[in-house]
Amino acid sequence: MMDIESICTDIVKLGASRAEYINTSEIVFNTDFRKSCEENKCGNYGKNYTCPPYAGTAQQLIEKVKSYSKAAVIVCTEKISGYDDVQGMQLANDRIAHIAQLADEYAQQKELDYMIIGGSNCKKCSPCRMVLGEKCPQPQKAFISLSAFCIDIAKLSESCNIQMVWDGSEISYFAMLLIR
Repeated sequence: MMDIESICTDIVKLGASRAEYINTSEIVFNTDFRKSCEENKCGNYGKNYTCPPYAGTAQQLIEKVKSYSKAAVIVCTEKISGYDDVQGMQLANDRIAHIAQLADEYAQQKELDYMIIGGSNCKKCSPCRMVLGEKCPQPQKAFISLSAFCIDIAKLSESCNIQMVWDGSEISYFAMLLIR
């Protein structure tokens, strides 16, 4: 099996701004984050298989993360022209989704025992098959967001010594490659 430091180096080569590793036992969870999902703050509650309530309960998802030993924390940071720069934020969101997809392909190629947690909900099918009344074609490979997993991204970034940027001039989006 590859060492986690090499995996992080390779993920940066794929286009991530940074990739650092952490033991999953060090990840801080906060189930209060699930309330944002339940309040439908992003508009995807009940409209995407990788969003609550379909993604699983908070406890189920937390236990899933804990079943892996290490995580490569993937970060993409983009410049934005302010908090109202919807286009810039979408660019950053699209970039982390793209890097997560590349990390997924990388992990498959390296035959890792892994799972990807996305920077946002899964975008492999557009629109999600749920809104079409169809089954998910790849439920084991659909990306569930860090928020649905109740991962405290601020504490995660501190643990990995990664500056989380959300200052109106730059924005950071996170994803993870979990490895057994």
